[in-house]
Amino acid sequence: AEYMGVEHSSKKGMDFDVEDEQDILYEQDIIRSPFQVKTWLRYLQHKAPAPAKIRNQIFERALQCLPGSYKLWKMYLEERVKAVSVVAIDHAGYAAVNNVFDRALTYMHKMPRIWLDYLNFLTHQHLLTHTRRTFDSCLRALPITQHDRIWPLYLKWVKAESVPELTCRVYRRYLQLEPTDVEEYVGLLRSYGRFGEAATRLANALNDDSFASKKGRSRHDLWMDLCSIISKHPEHTTSLPVDAIIRQGIQRYTSEVGRLWVSLGDHYIRLGMFEKARDVFHEAIMTVVTVRDFSLVFDAYSQFEESLITAKLEQSDDTTAMDTGDSDYSSDLALFEDDTDDVELRLLRLEHLTARRPHLLNSVLLRQNPHNVHEWLKRIKLFEKDPKSEVYEQMIHVKVVTPQHILNYAAMMEEHKYFEESFKAFEKGVTLFDYPAVRELWIAYLTKFVTRYEGTKLERARDLFEQAVTTVPPDSAAELYQLYANLEEQYGLSRRAMAIYERATQAVTPAERWGMFEKYIARAAELYGVTRTREIFEKAIESVPDAQVRDVCVQFAALERKLGEIDRARAIYIHMAQFCDPRTSESYWKIWHEFEVAHGNEETFRDMLRIKRNVQAQYTQANVMVKGMVSQQYIKSDAEATKSGQSLQDQMQALEQQAAVSHRSATTLLSQNTETEGSKASVRFQSAGLARQATAGGASLNPEEIALDEDDTDARDEPLPASGGSFSIEQKTVPAAVFGSVANEQQGALARFKKQ
Repeated sequence: AEYMGVEHSSKKGMDFDVEDEQDILYEQDIIRSPFQVKTWLRYLQHKAPAPAKIRNQIFERALQCLPGSYKLWKMYLEERVKAVSVVAIDHAGYAAVNNVFDRALTYMHKMPRIWLDYLNFLTHQHLLTHTRRTFDSCLRALPITQHDRIWPLYLKWVKAESVPELTCRVYRRYLQLEPTDVEEYVGLLRSYGRFGEAATRLANALNDDSFASKKGRSRHDLWMDLCSIISKHPEHTTSLPVDAIIRQGIQRYTSEVGRLWVSLGDHYIRLGMFEKARDVFHEAIMTVVTVRDFSLVFDAYSQFEESLITAKLEQSDDTTAMDTGDSDYSSDLALFEDDTDDVELRLLRLEHLTARRPHLLNSVLLRQNPHNVHEWLKRIKLFEKDPKSEVYEQMIHVKVVTPQHILNYAAMMEEHKYFEESFKAFEKGVTLFDYPAVRELWIAYLTKFVTRYEGTKLERARDLFEQAVTTVPPDSAAELYQLYANLEEQYGLSRRAMAIYERATQAVTPAERWGMFEKYIARAAELYGVTRTREIFEKAIESVPDAQVRDVCVQFAALERKLGEIDRARAIYIHMAQFCDPRTSESYWKIWHEFEVAHGNEETFRDMLRIKRNVQAQYTQANVMVKGMVSQQYIKSDAEATKSGQSLQDQMQALEQQAAVSHRSATTLLSQNTETEGSKASVRFQSAGLARQATAGGASLNPEEIALDEDDTDARDEPLPASGGSFSIEQKTVPAAVFGSVANEQQGALARFKKQ
C-alpha cells in the first residue's frame, strides 16, 4: 500500500500533503467537480514535476472517482510500467504493477489495448502459468473479431518459452481459428520430434481441396514433405496408411515416381521388413518408364543389398569375437538367422541384379516407347541365345505390345509354318485389347483360320466367330458378320447363313442396316427364291430408319410389280405415302404416278391424286401445329423459367424436347389420317401371300383387291393426264382377251384412253 500510494480519503480527512497554495486551488476544484476527467488531468499536469509517489496517489484518487475512464487508466499504467522498467524483474514493483493491471481490467476488460500492454509486460517477467492464464482470460473476454490482435503475441511467447507441450496445446487452439497456418505448426512438430501428429496434420490439409498454403507452396511440395515424414519415421506414423499414401503419390506425380518408390522401400527397411522392401524395389524397376527414375530405384536397390551383406559380415565378425571371449558382443547386431550360406546367397543376388541392369534398362526404354526398333534390336542381341518368339512372349507378358506386334508375331509363326502357334498368338492378342483396336486382329485371325482349315474345323470356326461378334460394337459389326455368313454359305448350312444375316441386321448401326438388309435379300432370293424376300422386306420396313423406309418400299413395290402383284404393289405405295411429303419427295410420287399410268385405271389414278393432295395438306397442317405448339410452349416456358431462375441453356433443351414430342404427335396423326384415307378403298399393307375365297356365286374373291369409294366426287373432278387438248370418253364393250395379264402389264389407263 505504501508503494502504491495513499488510500481514498474524504475531502476533510485526507492523508495528502498539500505542498503549496496552488495545490489548494486544484484540490478545491476537485472537491467541486470530482467526476470530471479534465479536472483530474489539469491537476496531474500541474503535478508533473512531482515525485512518482505523489502522482500515483493522485491517480488512485482519480480512478476511485472515475473507474471507467480509459484515459486515466492508460496514463496511470504507462507511468507505473515506466517506473519499474529500470529495476530487475524480481523487484517487488513488478508484482505491484501486475496488481494495477488486474484492477484496471476489472473495468477495461473489453479494451484490447490494455490487454496487449499487460501481456507485453508479463512476457518479460517469465511467469509461465500467470502469463498463460492471462492470455486465456484475454481471449475469453474479447470478442472473436479482435482475437487476431492477441494470437500473434501469444504464439510468439509460447515459441520463445520452448515448452513443447504448451506450444502444441496453444497451436491446436489457434488452428481452430486459422487452419491455414498448419504448415507453421507442422514445422514446430517436426522440430519437437512429434512426427506422427505432423504427418496427420499434413494429410488432413492435403485431403482438403480448399486448402491453400500461406507460404505459396504447391500441393506437390506438401505431398513430398508428407512422404518424407512417413518414410523416415515409420514408428511414429503407424496410424496412417503409409503404403497407400505413397502409391497414390506415385500415380499423381509422375515426375517424382523414382523418389517416391525409394521412399516406400526406405519405409519398410526402417521397419525391418526387408523382404517387403525388396518386393517394392523389384516392382519399381519393372514399372518405371524413365531412365532417371530407373537410376534412382536401381541405385537404392543396390545399396540396400550391399548394406544387408555388410551387416551380415559384421554379424559374422562379432560372432567370432564372442567365441574368442569378447565381452562387448551385443545381440542387437543380429539381423538374420545364423546361416552359413546366407552371405553367399546375398552376394549371388547382388551379382545377378548387377548383371541384369542392361536388360532392365532396355525394358524401361521399351515401356517408354514400344515402337523403338533400335531398342528391340538391342534387346534381341541381349537375348541372342533365346529364340525371337520368346521376345514376343515377354512383350505380351509385360503387356507392352500393340496390335501390330501381334500381327507381326503371327506372321512370323505362319512364315515358319507354325500355324497353330500363329493362331495362339492371335488368341493372346484378342484377350489383351478391346474394340476398336482388336477389330483388325479378329478379321486377320478369322480370315487366316478359314483359309487354312476351310470346312474341316467348322465347329471351332463357329466358336471363334461367336466369340468375335459377342462383344463387337455396332460400328465394327458389319464386316465380322459378313465373314461369318460367308463361312456358313461356303462350308455350312444355308439356314444358319440366313440366321446370321438376320442377326447382322440388328447388330449393325442404323445407317448400315439397310445395306445389310440388301445383302440379306439378295442372298435369300438366290438361295430360296424371290418370294422368300417378302418377309425380309417387311422386317426391313420395321427396322430401318425413317429416312430409308422410302427406298425399302420402292424396291419392295418394284418386286411385287415384277411378280405381277399389282394390288400388293399399290398397297405398298399407299403405305409409304404417309412418309413422303409431295413438296420434298417428288421422286417417290413420280414413281407412283408412272406406276398408275402403266397399270392403273381412272379410279386408281384419282385415288393416288386424292391421297397425294391429302398428304400434302396434312403435312402443311402438321407443320403449322408444331410451330404453334413450340411458340406457345416457348412463351410459357420462358415465363416459368424466369420465375424459377432457370438458365437459357436449360430452357432451350426443354423446348427442343417438347418440340420433338409435338412433332412425333403430329406425325402420328398424319399416319392415322393417311391410313384412314387409304382404308376407304379397303387398302391395307398385307404380309406375304394371297388368299382367295369362293363367294356364294362361285366367283373368286381376292382379299387384297382395292375397293374404291364411288361417292368420292372430289377425286373425280381431277383432270386426267393427256398428251394435248381435251378428249371424250365413250363407253364400249371391250373383248375379254384385252384384259389378259400381258396386256394389263403393258397397257395402262392412259394408253387405252389415247387408243380410243
